[in-house]
Amino acid sequence: MGAPKALRHYEKLLNSAAQLCASPGWLFVASCTYSIGERELSGAASRALAWAQREHRLAATSRQAADHPGHLMLPESQYLKGLLLHLL
Repeated sequence: MGAPKALRHYEKLLNSAAQLCASPGWLFVASCTYSIGERELSGAASRALAWAQREHRLAATSRQAADHPGHLMLPESQYLKGLLLHLL
């Protein structure tokens, strides 16, 4: 599955989750796919939440733990990213 197709799946999943989430509420999404960066994941979340008509704020971002360090010369080693979203 390519990144564009995976992002569409994230959008559908986040749209469904946003409709089930309390108001106000919290929603966490993570991706361990190197080809989907934090910017792409954030864009998918923004599109999905707009589609669900949910106002939101980015509360925090996350990466893999220190016991799984990324290497500057191997960007694919920095594969895990997460977003904590506050739904209003």
